[in-house]
Amino acid sequence: MILFTIIDNLSSGRVFKAFKKTYDEVKVLSTYDDSFFRNKKSTETLSENLTELLNSLMSFIDDGYHLMKCLYPTKLVRKKIIFADKWLEKVDKKIIADYKKRISIYKDKLSIIVNKIKHQHARIRFIEFKISKGNILGYFIEGVSASGVICPDPEIHKKFLNMDTAFSFNRELKYHLCYFYFIAKNIKDTLESIIIKNDLKTLKSRKIKETFHIDSKILEICYQISSLPDLFFFDEYNKGIPEIKINSKRNNLEFIFPSQIHINETFKNFKIMLLTKANGVSKEYQLPYFKPEIR
Repeated sequence: MILFTIIDNLSSGRVFKAFKKTYDEVKVLSTYDDSFFRNKKSTETLSENLTELLNSLMSFIDDGYHLMKCLYPTKLVRKKIIFADKWLEKVDKKIIADYKKRISIYKDKLSIIVNKIKHQHARIRFIEFKISKGNILGYFIEGVSASGVICPDPEIHKKFLNMDTAFSFNRELKYHLCYFYFIAKNIKDTLESIIIKNDLKTLKSRKIKETFHIDSKILEICYQISSLPDLFFFDEYNKGIPEIKINSKRNNLEFIFPSQIHINETFKNFKIMLLTKANGVSKEYQLPYFKPEIR
């Protein structure tokens, strides 16, 4: 019997483990009075945890295709095809194309970041806003502009008021968690479509439940991430605010993006600290949230 357990399988377990490690590190570092950049081990650990989180989310998407592939006889495609999504397109192009279209809003952005880090050796750089309400910790993926200037990667970080930008962890962790469940829901819906279309009677009677028991550890991670303050970098308030609702009994979750929350946060007095490193070749650097190029 095939068990289609989206939340409790090994793939999602890896995702939540990475969420937990990244959250714990960010939570501690955000409370430092002095800049955490002074601690090399802290930045290395956070970089490793963030990289694992992004990779695990990408793997979760890929593993969804393997779940779908389990519903088809292997003899349908004689040709050896390594990637499960390409194999599926040979046997049921419309269902898989529809699924890919639905998740592309998230998957396309995530894959650019993961591929830059994994295949182009792009480096994660950290940035911190210090404001009266607390510290806002974030990161950017280092890239090169068309004119050869080292800067936040233009494919990943869109300009705001002619300034390069970055991602705050307060928003990013909520954003990725919302989309993790969005992807899981779409995997479930696609599995059900395949089951119905192929008239798999043994599975049709065991319809995948949309509501299910949530492991207490997973619920605690969701609660912790939902409790992160809505303090973002000032350009991020225009991107939509992710919201995670948990009822008082902590037995019901609701993920909303973009939510109806509107925040008019102003940064009258703030201090920006960031960590970067010269490569010995480039002569020009453009830093996030600074308009002039630093030469």
